[in-house]
This record gives sequence, C-alpha cells and structure tokens, in this order.
Amino acid sequence: MDDTFDASLEFTLAEEGGFIDHPTEPRLATNHGITLARLRRFLRDPGLGRDDIRHVPCVTVRALYLTDFWNRTRCDALLLGIDLMVFDHAVNAGPDRAGRALQLACGHKRSEIDGAVGPDTLGLVVSAEPLTLLDALTAMQRTGYRQMAAYGLFGEGWLARLDRRRAKALELMTVDEPLSRR
Repeated sequence: MDDTFDASLEFTLAEEGGFIDHPTEPRLATNHGITLARLRRFLRDPGLGRDDIRHVPCVTVRALYLTDFWNRTRCDALLLGIDLMVFDHAVNAGPDRAGRALQLACGHKRSEIDGAVGPDTLGLVVSAEPLTLLDALTAMQRTGYRQMAAYGLFGEGWLARLDRRRAKALELMTVDEPLSRR
C-alpha cells in the first residue's frame, strides 16, 4: 500500500504546488493543496493560522492525505492506476464527488450512487476490465468538472490535470504485468 499511496501522493503534490496565500481571503491560504480550514479540522485545532499552513510538516501533509482522501475513498482496495485516478480526483474535487464518479464508471445505477466506496463498488471495480474502467472513469471525471460552478474559472486547468492524471494512471497500470489487483 505504501508504494502505491506514495506514488499517488507524489503526483498529487506536484499538481497542487506549495504555499499560496490569497491576499483578500485569509481562509484560502493553502499549502500542498491543503486549506487552512482542512488543517484545522484534521488537527482539531481551530487556533491554527497562516504560519501553521505555511510551515505544515511533511509528515502531517502525508497523514492528512492518507486519512482524508486515500482511506476515505478506499484507494487501498482499487486497481493500480485507478487508485491514483480516484485519489487525485478526491483531492482536486472532493472525496464524495470522486466516489460518485467511480460508482458511475463501474456501472452503478444512478439511484444507487451515494459517493461512498463500499463493498458493492469494490466488487464492480474488481470485475471490470481495467482499461475500460479507466476510460469510463476519465469520462465521468471530465463530465463532473464541467458541471462544477467554478468550471469557467478553473475548468481548463482541471481538464489538463485530468489528462496528466490519466496518463500517469496508464503508466502505473503497465508497470506491473499482469495487471495487479489488490
């Protein structure tokens, strides 16, 4: 698990970048893609400020991403490459949105979609043909981005990131022949 999480985390951190402090909105200060609000919730410390997010230790960043995104979307149980697709999408668009995209991609009926990656979803993922699932997941994520309110501002960047994510997922899928299922 550590190897696949670490590879996914490396990709995501490269996409998210370092410290960004929006001058007109202090709540939007981020580092490694983590908002100050999320860091406060994760560490259960509402008193944290800009300097805390600016100097957040790497061990905290890793723990937060593992807990709030990787574990929450059950990436440990997903196919190699699909784990990156779901994890990075969860970071970029939210875990529930990432879970819904995965559920749609693997064939859940719309009435069954809840965003929670549970046994039914995992069963469908395991029985799916990996490249077909990758293509369906890419399409669901692309559609999801286009439906987001901020698409006009950030959509081009989101779709470019999705293309890089898919390329990296495909690279990970071909590293381990035959395709590894965890």
